[in-house]
Amino acid sequence: MEYEMMKEQTIFDYFPSEVTMPASIDSYICVCGAKKAGKSSLIAVLQNQKEEPKPTVGLDYAYARRTRPGSIKEVANIYEIGGCVDEYIPIVVTEERLESKRVLFVIVVDLSTPTDAVAELIAWFEAFKKHIDHRKYNPVILICANKFDLFKNEIVRERKALAQALRYVAHLNKAHLLFTSCREESSSYRSILGQFLFFVKITKKESQVDPDRPLFVVAGTDDAQAIIEAGPLKLDKAQQLTEEIATSLLQKVTDCFNTKPSQFVQTRLNCFRTGVQMDYTDPNDQTFTEEFAETCIDEVFKQKMEDIELYRKKKEQLEKEARREKELQKQKELQKQKEAQKQKSKSSSRRTPSKSSTTKAKRSEEKKDVSNKGHKEEKNHNHEQKYDADNQETKN
Repeated sequence: MEYEMMKEQTIFDYFPSEVTMPASIDSYICVCGAKKAGKSSLIAVLQNQKEEPKPTVGLDYAYARRTRPGSIKEVANIYEIGGCVDEYIPIVVTEERLESKRVLFVIVVDLSTPTDAVAELIAWFEAFKKHIDHRKYNPVILICANKFDLFKNEIVRERKALAQALRYVAHLNKAHLLFTSCREESSSYRSILGQFLFFVKITKKESQVDPDRPLFVVAGTDDAQAIIEAGPLKLDKAQQLTEEIATSLLQKVTDCFNTKPSQFVQTRLNCFRTGVQMDYTDPNDQTFTEEFAETCIDEVFKQKMEDIELYRKKKEQLEKEARREKELQKQKELQKQKEAQKQKSKSSSRRTPSKSSTTKAKRSEEKKDVSNKGHKEEKNHNHEQKYDADNQETKN
């Protein structure tokens, strides 16, 4: 698709100031979130498509591009993960891409289902912990809260509570937060997301945190105390989203909205925390029932899923081999350094005599001095005797 950046002013009244200039001109965007949250619809808005998109099964790909001054083309590779299958994350976001520092995660949540929105968000951050080493990499994360057109009709207390909870999660995970809708204000959404896609440095004088309007909070600009005072939820002061803090937050949101997260989301969260493999089959999904069976389509789908599984295993194997190769290379370098150290110590030992040799040399010198001294004393004594004898003769 061809994508042009919007030049008009956004509703949030901010402009890009400068563009980061890394070596790579390709960026990689991983769009994830719950089913029916609007992931495909938001990508369709970005592409300026008018048709209703079909639900994504497995992994889908799209791209956006723009031309920078100097006829340099930038490409944003957009991967959409369908069905909450977090196992696709390492396929999309490899270590090589993470090292390029041009990776963006877009987590789409549904504002019309508040408890599920918060639970899904927590679950995706758990998935990132599972698949990404945050001690080495810090990818950019954008929380895209969709269906604001439905959310704005809720009562004030509930609007404030959900906005407070999402700001809290975003703040603790150093993520950006954007409220939007596929049906309204698409131009502002395209303009803002375009800056994220091409890693334009975002500068924002003032965040928009009024729950009556679409929120936009740049990572690192929110204040913890302001979030605690922004709504009815009695939040805990924290530095990061631990399991205890996340459980406490989810319970407070559940009590506020008087609805529990869906069984699917709860199971997913428990699987991440216990390390158990998740079964992503939705019991309410009627796609593969016998009533709607189509042999040729089902066979193609099965083949594609098998191909994806093979690709994933091959990718894991290649990554393991690459890591092993790096370790061997490090070991070889260490061995070379040790050998060089030994050679250096040997050459220095040849130049400077050892302590034993120096002591031996000193002793031999001392012996020589003693023998020389003895010879001199004996010579002097003989000379004195001769002198005395000569004197005796002259007297006689």
